[in-house]
Amino acid sequence: MAAALLASMSGCANVQALEQPHAVALPMPPEVAERFAYEAGEIHAELSLVRENSTYRVFEGSFDPLIAGSDDDTPISFEYYEQIGTDMAPVVLVLPILNGQKHVVRPFATYFAENGYNAVIVDTVQRKTLLEDMLQPEEAIRRTTIRHRRVLDWIDTVPNIDKSRVAVFGASLGGFNALFVSAADERVSASALALVAGDLPFVLTHSSERRINEAADGAMATLQTDREGLRRFLEDNIDSDPLSLARHLDPERVLLMLAKFDDSVHYEKQLELRQALGNPESITVPAGHVTTAAYLFYLRSRVLEFFDRKLALPAPAPPGPVAAEPEAADDDLLARPAVEAPFTGAPVTAAEHAPLLDRTQQTVENVVTGTARVVDNMFGSADVEEEASVTRGRLSVGGQWDQRDGLRERIRLKARF
Repeated sequence: MAAALLASMSGCANVQALEQPHAVALPMPPEVAERFAYEAGEIHAELSLVRENSTYRVFEGSFDPLIAGSDDDTPISFEYYEQIGTDMAPVVLVLPILNGQKHVVRPFATYFAENGYNAVIVDTVQRKTLLEDMLQPEEAIRRTTIRHRRVLDWIDTVPNIDKSRVAVFGASLGGFNALFVSAADERVSASALALVAGDLPFVLTHSSERRINEAADGAMATLQTDREGLRRFLEDNIDSDPLSLARHLDPERVLLMLAKFDDSVHYEKQLELRQALGNPESITVPAGHVTTAAYLFYLRSRVLEFFDRKLALPAPAPPGPVAAEPEAADDDLLARPAVEAPFTGAPVTAAEHAPLLDRTQQTVENVVTGTARVVDNMFGSADVEEEASVTRGRLSVGGQWDQRDGLRERIRLKARF
């Protein structure tokens, strides 16, 4: 029964591959790029070591933005997860949810760090009130995007980060911010966007999020209008809507995560953005805005797998031609040892030539079935396939939670083959 429950939950996530043929990203017009342009001084960041383990170190850092013409001189602060023993590693820029609640995204940053990535969580605590941002929405978008670009400027100064492999992950407000910086800055090579939508005027006037509703009420009082009037005001004052910027993102480089029952960022608007992005690779979960957290382990593993694919180093060039050996006499052939081809991984099978959809379905089925069997064994079931060898094992699952890192899972397996 436990296996059936887990299988049904895993099977509920709908995975869609990139649409083929897909749209091509359009160059950003100069007048649009100018919105996110800036002049700034040299960065001098201060870092302090917080903790370290055998894999990575965690620093708290900050630097003055020094953005010419900006009235926001608040230091840009962040957490930096640095790989140990790796000269050049890729980096993921992790952008938090509303009001910069970093503890929500730390499980992603630590997971990336545990799997060979540097990571930077940007502190995005609201510089102004939500009400001020709602009354000046375009200015808020541009200001935040430029500050995130300044973090990319800092990344350019770090010697052990591979600047050609920069990814961005964000959820909710972080997802919107991840989209903005991905569209505005060509240094971003891959983007994983969760719970983000198009049509900001609609999102801001129809969200169930309490803080957004309070800001909307304040804006309506200030403008002496109703909700529809506020929506029209936002339409007139937002130039950089996700729907208009989506065309400048390469759909091959985007992973989109949607929540079917989201009433904070409405699902139909998430679908509009997916279409505007050119129907990139996407995952839809049957959850609301908050309850999407139930899919944390699943989603972050899919994000990591996506980044691994998109940021993979080019394969090494094949070796040059080898001079042919003198042809042997027939009686020498029996004495000569056979020459084996170099092993390059799993053997190629006919299944690898199957259509992508079929291979994807088979992979999902294998993962779900294997996980279900593990859970069954945890509850005492020991089914063995008739044609398989008998293997006995013990699996223990545990975890530890703290305020900084969130939940850190631990799995131990003892097996006898």
